Amino acid sequence: MTEKELREALLGLDSTRLNAVPDAHQLTRKVLERDRRRVRFLAVLTIVLWVIAASGILVVLYALLALHPEQRKLARDVERGRVTSAKRERMEQVHWAVIEKTTAVVAISVAVLTLAALGTVFLVFASRGATIRQVNATLLEISEQLKLLKQAGPR
Repeated sequence: MTEKELREALLGLDSTRLNAVPDAHQLTRKVLERDRRRVRFLAVLTIVLWVIAASGILVVLYALLALHPEQRKLARDVERGRVTSAKRERMEQVHWAVIEKTTAVVAISVAVLTLAALGTVFLVFASRGATIRQVNATLLEISEQLKLLKQAGPR
């Protein structure tokens, strides 16, 4: 019996197939350990993706909130004639560069958010399957213990 077949047997609690395997307990432990590693990996990956996406959004909010007062000040200074045209052009170039970069960060953050959402879905399915396999493996152990008690007879 291969590991894939064992995982399917644990998912369906097919004890007749599991009993045919000479070292079912060791294979079961390997499958459950692999499930734990997979769930742990997906959890860490998903958390990292959510943090990256949230950080990108926070950076954009900070940049735009810092830029807004500067734009208002520039507009006031231009109205009052306090700014030369060369300085005005430089400041507008800086402002447009900030807008371009924040737009790129927003686009990247949306892509990372999509990956984080997909990672969350995969994590839910992986943890669900791992939980079912864990419960079924425990039920199989209990079933074997009950058989041994039944064979030993009443006290």
